[in-house]
Amino acid sequence: MTDVEAALEALDEDAARTALIALTGTVLPCVSGVVGPTRAARVHRLMALHLYGLGEAEGARRSAAAASSLDGADFDPRLLPPDHPLRTTEPVVRPLDRVPEPREGWLAFDGTTGFRRPRGLPTVAQRLDSTGTPTWTAYVGPREPLVPYEAVPRTRNAFLACAAGALVAGSAVSGLAWSTRQSLPRKARDPAVSAESLDAGRARANGLQVVGLGAFMGAGACGAGAWVWR
Repeated sequence: MTDVEAALEALDEDAARTALIALTGTVLPCVSGVVGPTRAARVHRLMALHLYGLGEAEGARRSAAAASSLDGADFDPRLLPPDHPLRTTEPVVRPLDRVPEPREGWLAFDGTTGFRRPRGLPTVAQRLDSTGTPTWTAYVGPREPLVPYEAVPRTRNAFLACAAGALVAGSAVSGLAWSTRQSLPRKARDPAVSAESLDAGRARANGLQVVGLGAFMGAGACGAGAWVWR
């Protein structure tokens, strides 16, 4: 990062670009610990300057906002004039989106461990093993996917729970419908039971059977969802 800043201060764009490529392509992937918020903010500011120099103003603005959201600081006055557009980026609240939880270890985003990624902002993302050692580190743009990792299949498990619950409910309701229907002949032999009561019992049995079939269909749909998300 010092090399990038020195090249930018010397207005040596080629050297700055080369150093930044080395930073994001070689140094970050090989770090041995969590990249804390202060260092992550510094990386974001360097990326903002790089993107701005390439004419990608929106990407530069997002990187500057990511840095500001971490430490609220401004750019080094040696790197940007006081009236530069990137200096107008105000501190922002970091909205977060939950990401899938790894089967083992943790994730870290800009030095904060957990399973919530900044929404709409770039981030220094890391996958940590059970000892806290990074298995990968990457500078990830706001629309870029994370490096693939094996996640806890929570969606599949939710579908499986849905299928099991719907199957139990369908069986219970269908059993009640069968029991109601079986009682109708006995009631029909009783002269004290009115025709209206028998009709109501038959309608109740039919309704319960429809509900039971709907539950079985729901169980099938959830089972299909579990298969898709396996």
